[in-house]
Amino acid sequence: MDKFMNDNVVMVFTSKPLETMINEGGSGYWSANKKRLEKCSYVIATKSNTLREHFPSNTDIKQGAAFLVGKISNIAGSPTGSRLVIQFSEYAEINIPDAWTGNRNPVAYTDVTSFQNEHKVEFSGLEWKEFPEVDIKLESEVLPLTISEAKEGLAKTLDIDPSCIEIKINA
Repeated sequence: MDKFMNDNVVMVFTSKPLETMINEGGSGYWSANKKRLEKCSYVIATKSNTLREHFPSNTDIKQGAAFLVGKISNIAGSPTGSRLVIQFSEYAEINIPDAWTGNRNPVAYTDVTSFQNEHKVEFSGLEWKEFPEVDIKLESEVLPLTISEAKEGLAKTLDIDPSCIEIKINA
């Protein structure tokens, strides 16, 4: 049985529109319990107007409305490594007013049956679309490199000539 196939749902309160989620490879970057997220089958994104100047789309979606349901496929580390990205294989766009619970924490949990009953929606009746796959590069994913490559990278970061960099290895 797939570890993401059960009745649990994570709801997120986000200012990020679908386009941003596609670019980031899912819904993120959340400070949440990975083990608890892995027990969820669906993510429901609800609209926050907090950062609307950074994410001006979704103007037809009101504060607190659910605008997306995603079928969770993976919980990945974010590029910073300290937060999580909820990846999904499929998504459906919705517009359900007042779906957010009002929690101060932007991550909340419920179950499919409760959500469907409360908001008069059936997930099986939604128009599901494939979510584009995006490779999330994890910061903790350090690739092997040569001394020369390390010097080049450091030189670019520090805006100096690579010849100014000395690397000492104490093995």
